[in-house]
Amino acid sequence: MRYAPLLKAGSRVATVSDVSFTLIEDVSFENTDSDIVVAKVDEDTGAPLYYAIKSEGRVVSGELLEHTQAIGDFKRFLTVSVPGYKRLRHCFGNRCRGP
Repeated sequence: MRYAPLLKAGSRVATVSDVSFTLIEDVSFENTDSDIVVAKVDEDTGAPLYYAIKSEGRVVSGELLEHTQAIGDFKRFLTVSVPGYKRLRHCFGNRCRGP
């Protein structure tokens, strides 16, 4: 399918309840494993009017923050507070730390 879209890694998507996710890999709808389903039917005849292609991709959830702060002399295990955020978690792979 030469017209099938490609969602690039880093794209942000959201649910209808406004929960946001960021793709961590490209999602190609050209993939032959993608499901093609009827998205809308004619109410009178029941004939398909539109089709949708379903595909999957890996995502991360949360809010991406950037905070700049001047750091003075070396301090072992320096802790930096991010203004306005009390619950931050740091995750790498399957291991997380934080509240």
